Amino acid sequence: MNTLRKLFGPSRAEIWRQLCTETGADYVKGGFWKGDKVQVKHDEWTITLDTYAVSTGKTTVVFTRLRAPYVNPDHFRFTIYRRGLFSDIAKWLGMQDVEVGHEDFDRDFIIKGTEEGKLRALFDNARFRELIAAQPQIHLAVKDDEGCWGDDFPADTDELCFHVCGIIKDLERLKLLFELFAETLDQLCRIGSAYEGTRLSRRASARRFGNMNILSFIALFLATITAVGAGYQFSPAFSSKSPDGKWELICKAPANGEADARQVLLLKRIQGSVFALRRIEGNGCFALWSPDSSRIAVTDRWASDRSDVLIYSVARPRSESSLAKLFPRAAIPREELSGHCYFEAVKWLTGRRLQIRISGHRDEYPANNFEYEFIFDIASGGFKKVTDRKPNRGVERTGASGLAHLEFVGR
Repeated sequence: MNTLRKLFGPSRAEIWRQLCTETGADYVKGGFWKGDKVQVKHDEWTITLDTYAVSTGKTTVVFTRLRAPYVNPDHFRFTIYRRGLFSDIAKWLGMQDVEVGHEDFDRDFIIKGTEEGKLRALFDNARFRELIAAQPQIHLAVKDDEGCWGDDFPADTDELCFHVCGIIKDLERLKLLFELFAETLDQLCRIGSAYEGTRLSRRASARRFGNMNILSFIALFLATITAVGAGYQFSPAFSSKSPDGKWELICKAPANGEADARQVLLLKRIQGSVFALRRIEGNGCFALWSPDSSRIAVTDRWASDRSDVLIYSVARPRSESSLAKLFPRAAIPREELSGHCYFEAVKWLTGRRLQIRISGHRDEYPANNFEYEFIFDIASGGFKKVTDRKPNRGVERTGASGLAHLEFVGR
């Protein structure tokens, strides 16, 4: 067990217990039906950190979430998330995208709200903006009791909630998230959209996926797709067949008593041989079949501050190509590659050309976020950077139609 810990780092429970030790938060042990959670008191508000799972019928997606109920006297609500592939599709779900008067946020985020003036006042808080920008993935919103978590609140009580795909085990990121909630609640008080010093009473209820209304389900579905890209998320007992139906990718849980507790990603020829591709962490991985069924791109989130894209060929399944290792070191700033840096497979353009995303944030001050998209050519081993029509603009994930030109940065 000590060897595994050295190789793969501490577990979620260890990190969350350490968070409690360093911040004075409470670690609440879960039971058979409920997972563990961390709770922090900020003035009269209770901020809760936990995880939950959503089943799509074919796979299960695990989310990390924070939430805090509060009295909302003017019913001001908002939603903030990074621009992505489904930004434009999601607009029909409700409020219009609002510009808050800060160029980098108007460029990089979708910001919606019920009152534009309140949104601008919220973003006038410099520390609030810093804490938002420090999150590589974020979906922060105010929900009522018909929101996606299914809680039953009094008429004047809403919930500030955050969720992202996967399990967050980055201690510093978790601390920043709790600070973000505290700063958001304080700022809502300053602009008259929350009551300070009001203790909330609410009925405890099970948080069931079945309690969602249709708009909440669609919103969560879109957020899930944005988080995992166009891939297939694997967790134990699930599989995916190649487009030509000749191969099957299988995620297998370790046997009882097996020393290595990680899941096994298997490639199976239909009515033929089975190959073990790699061991993966409990967060699972995302896989994309190439359109000609010749290759698989696997996004493996093997650490809280790292992910890699691994390419496997069905003709040579025992060999793998790590795009994080092949990526030219000078293509993006060193501070970004050495910070929280996530490689993700976006989509196959052909059987030999894969579009990837590299995103995250620097660990060195200033902790700026970054995001790039590249096209990896298997034949040449080179990377071509996808650049926007306008310089110094964030990459908008709109698919092939949104690509302006390609800048060669590979070998």
